[in-house]
Amino acid sequence: MSEWHEKQARWESFREKRPELSDHTRALWEVDRARTLTTARAILASAPGLVVDVGTGHTDLGRDLAERATGYLAIDPTPGREDEQLERCWLLAGMGEALPLRDGCARLIMLRASLDHMEDDVGALREARRVLAPHGRILVTLSNRRALLNHLRRLRSLIRRRPVYQHLDQHLRYYSLEDLRKVARAADLRVLSCESYLYLPRSSLVSRIEARAPWVFSGPARVLDPLLARGDVFLAVLGAGSQA
Repeated sequence: MSEWHEKQARWESFREKRPELSDHTRALWEVDRARTLTTARAILASAPGLVVDVGTGHTDLGRDLAERATGYLAIDPTPGREDEQLERCWLLAGMGEALPLRDGCARLIMLRASLDHMEDDVGALREARRVLAPHGRILVTLSNRRALLNHLRRLRSLIRRRPVYQHLDQHLRYYSLEDLRKVARAADLRVLSCESYLYLPRSSLVSRIEARAPWVFSGPARVLDPLLARGDVFLAVLGAGSQA
């Protein structure tokens, strides 16, 4: 069984044991997908070109971007199954730190929740910089290290003395926006724009807190407002330092 199929098997097992969390995660994916598509379409509107999706393992956005992309290439160490009905969409085995592509060929490179899984994040961004066409863009989505959800996750991990959802969470690191800016500079890139957003304004965990201690989210205290305002995830657009 390939690594990709093993991941799928672990996910199916998780869904059976915790259906309420799998529904939450599905909602997260839909929000992330919608935000990514809006930004990608805006980038491609001014200049269509090749889209390279690094680390997703499937061509799920190929159909949605078909009108504005000259081609859609998904690269992953263990790619899934290609949708044979999509034209100009391809799957290719490869590593983000060593993209099997020529210099300057991509208008848009997407790292959707994948940079935090790569051994060498600076090396991956340098490779993206190499493959990027002049005035091209890199779209990155990452879990926000300073978000409420991740603070609670770390707290639960400390209490349990092991990572929460250890069999699913394969992140090598978590980022704040400042962390991403530092890594981008090391790869001769600049963060051109960034937005953060909540996957769900009231997750099941937040709802439980709200039910037991409503003063946390209302009244003069509102102690968690600064954390909630940061958003669970941020979406950043990067450009080459010398061209952006």
